[in-house]
This record gives sequence, structure tokens and C-alpha cells, in this order.
Amino acid sequence: DTLCAVSKKAVKGREKEIAYLSLSDEYKPVVENGIENMGTVEPSEVRVSKANMKKLLKDALKVSTTNMERYNSCAYAYFLNYILKVKEKEEFSINSANLGSVVHLILEKFSRVLKNDGETFKTIDDAYIKAKLPSVIDKAIAETQNGVFSSDIKSTVFKKKILAVSLKTINLLRVHFTKGRFETDGFEVSFGKEGSDLKGIVFDVGENRKVILNEVIDRGDKFKDGNEE
Repeated sequence: DTLCAVSKKAVKGREKEIAYLSLSDEYKPVVENGIENMGTVEPSEVRVSKANMKKLLKDALKVSTTNMERYNSCAYAYFLNYILKVKEKEEFSINSANLGSVVHLILEKFSRVLKNDGETFKTIDDAYIKAKLPSVIDKAIAETQNGVFSSDIKSTVFKKKILAVSLKTINLLRVHFTKGRFETDGFEVSFGKEGSDLKGIVFDVGENRKVILNEVIDRGDKFKDGNEE
């Protein structure tokens, strides 16, 4: 039904994937029928029964704030990604999204180095950053996309860009913490997840079912005012 509900234009260039499925004796007739009737069924006609949804979701749906944004944007995309857990074939390219992911990891690792050294963004200087940041960047790059950045000249240029962005961000954090009264309290702080000390936000949706909102906070900062935190 899903194949029938999409247009031929929507699957253009993905014929190999469809052909691969048709090699299976189990799926061959299904795929052939889907291709034959492609574009003949309206998307609104494709439905998942309430009984099957209950099997998929059980009695409680745990969902992050980020996932809720995806649901609000496109419920069908949410269903495919987070309920059925359908994965697209990953095609890696160097772009701004990948840059942001690497810098995010660099900042997390650099913050942990600070904590291990007994330093803070308030106490470090340019010499400390120059000594510590290169190795942090190398580790972050090695962990990103299975080290795909380490192979060509584009990766060298990308690494220089990462260094520039990381330096700018760290210096902004130095100003932020120096002028403020917050101190870093933890990294990857989770709530509502298994093993977390913080409870999730629970919504009762009826019929003995609930939605539990959970998330992981990149970094938790603590404000001290006398004896109060």
C-alpha cells in the first residue's frame, strides 16, 4: 500500500533499492504489485490500525522534545523515523550540519578536559587552549562518521574551518562565564531516560496510556547565590 501511495517521480533514482527487494521470493510479488499500481492509491488511504499501533507503542510512548518538533512538522516522517525506525541509506557529505555536529562534540570533550584538569572557562588562557584544543579536535574527528574526515584534501580544509569555529566559540564561552555567575555542573545530563536521576514530563493521553517527554541536555550550568544553588 505504501508503494502504491507514492508517485513514480518520488522513487526516481531508487530503482536499485526496489530491485534488491524484489530479489527476495517473499517480497517479489509485493514489490511487483506495488510498482504496477504505483501512484494509484491516495496517501490518505494508507492507515495503521489502532490494534497495530498499540503493539508498536505499548502503554507508554517515550519521546524527546526534538522528536516532538519533528512530529509537529510532519507526523508521517515521525512515524517512519521514530516508530518504524526506518533508516535512509547514509550518503556522507561535508556540509554545515556535519560541521555543527563535530563542533558540538569538540565543545563537549573540551569541557570534560577542563573539568579533569580542575580548570573552568574563567581560568584558562590562550596558551592552555592552544595546548589542549588540537588533540581534542583530532579525537572528535576520529569519532565522526567513522573517521571519514581523515582521507582527502577537503578534510584538511574542513579541519581548519573546525579549528576556527571552535576557537571562536570557546572564546565566547570564556566571556560568558567570566561575566556571569554560572559554573558547569555536568555534561549530557538526561531526564526521563533509563538510569536518569531526573524524572521525565508525563502526559496522560487516556485509555491507560501516557507520553513521557525525555531529553539529554548537552551541558548543565549551576548558579550559586550564597548557600542557594
